[in-house]
Amino acid sequence: MNRTHVSLLVIAMMCAGCLDFVEPEACERPSDVAEVTLSASQENDSTIQISGAMVPGYDECGTSRPVLREDLIVFGVLVPPDTVIGGHIRGYTARLVLDDSTRHVFTVDPPPIAGLSSRPTVEWFGIRRVGGDTLWLEPGEDLVLHIEFVAGSPRPEPPSRRWALGWSSGQQPFQIFAEGLPPETLRVPAQYLSPGSLTPVTLYYSQSGSVTTPGYWARYHYATNISWTAIVP
Repeated sequence: MNRTHVSLLVIAMMCAGCLDFVEPEACERPSDVAEVTLSASQENDSTIQISGAMVPGYDECGTSRPVLREDLIVFGVLVPPDTVIGGHIRGYTARLVLDDSTRHVFTVDPPPIAGLSSRPTVEWFGIRRVGGDTLWLEPGEDLVLHIEFVAGSPRPEPPSRRWALGWSSGQQPFQIFAEGLPPETLRVPAQYLSPGSLTPVTLYYSQSGSVTTPGYWARYHYATNISWTAIVP
């Protein structure tokens, strides 16, 4: 063996295992916040339309975070994603038929995501109609509507509450709206009702806002529509 071959062998032996001590570069990319948006709208006395999306975000190495449960839990019901875009974004749509004991309490538990210790859950309480949905009035009588609030302590408090009462008298539409909680008794003066006709009346009430936990952001919207028909001979 000549001197050149011996020198190369010695160098190779000295460097054997050197790669075991080379540490990979640390990931320095800022991690993305996971996001979920959800809208729930009560269409009638028993049906609620659900629409939403969830993005798990990326970790510090730019890898999409694993989703530990694909389903949203809304009103206590598991809602699986009906679309997945790019293996990353989940879309949710559903029409839920619920009984009176569950449809007035808006609860959301979004999918748990690897690396995030908590989730932006909510429990918001709705309203319900008191009495029937068809009201017969005497000529000149005011329309008086009654609702009640479902008992409970919201968790957390909804950042925004709005309500609106709308109806039509003849061809003329009317609307009353305000921020905050609607009154439990609503009154429409008789002069704003058309005799000899059916007057549909709708109360719209919404609760919405952003909820955050470390690394996880959510925006929720919960809307209730209550309808009556006023009949003035």
